[in-house]
Amino acid sequence: VAKLIRPILSLTKVASEIAQGNLELPVAGHDRDELGVLAGSFAHMRDEIQRRIRELQQLNAELDQRVAERTAELARQNYILDTFMLNVPDSIYFKDRDSRFIHSNMALARAIGLREPAEMLGKTDFDFFPESLARMAYDDEQRILKTGQPMLSKEEADPRGNWILTSKMPLRDDRGEIIGTFGISRDITPLKVAQQQVEE
Repeated sequence: VAKLIRPILSLTKVASEIAQGNLELPVAGHDRDELGVLAGSFAHMRDEIQRRIRELQQLNAELDQRVAERTAELARQNYILDTFMLNVPDSIYFKDRDSRFIHSNMALARAIGLREPAEMLGKTDFDFFPESLARMAYDDEQRILKTGQPMLSKEEADPRGNWILTSKMPLRDDRGEIIGTFGISRDITPLKVAQQQVEE
């Protein structure tokens, strides 16, 4: 009986250790009896778990590397975008489906008398421009949201009497769904003045 109880207790301990994550404990048993077969099964299970753990560790290391590479790439892209947005003289802006600003550049902030673009977040054209001009911009953006068609090279006058050339396009997410609009506006007043002088 003692000869049977001892290996049973040993295998019970091994099973408990395996369940707790200890995969280094040796599994002893006799090759020709039932306990030996059970011990072999435990040893096989332990080896299989160790193999799966090594595979998961390898996959985790590869995933960490990919995440690090992707993070570095996103940081590079953000740096390029931020540099472009900071230095381009044209007004660039992104809006949600309710035509609220979600991102804009310094050129636009300065054009409407703000210190920095963050002051525009969550606001609309109605907060900065006359009702008629803001309504026109809002209607253009809502039409883009409904049709998915861009508005290209529209000439319009601002409250200061300057002429602006504006293009707006649908802003889509990674599934292709339209989540807002983005646009770029350029001051073409010198060109319009020159055209008028030629006509005169």
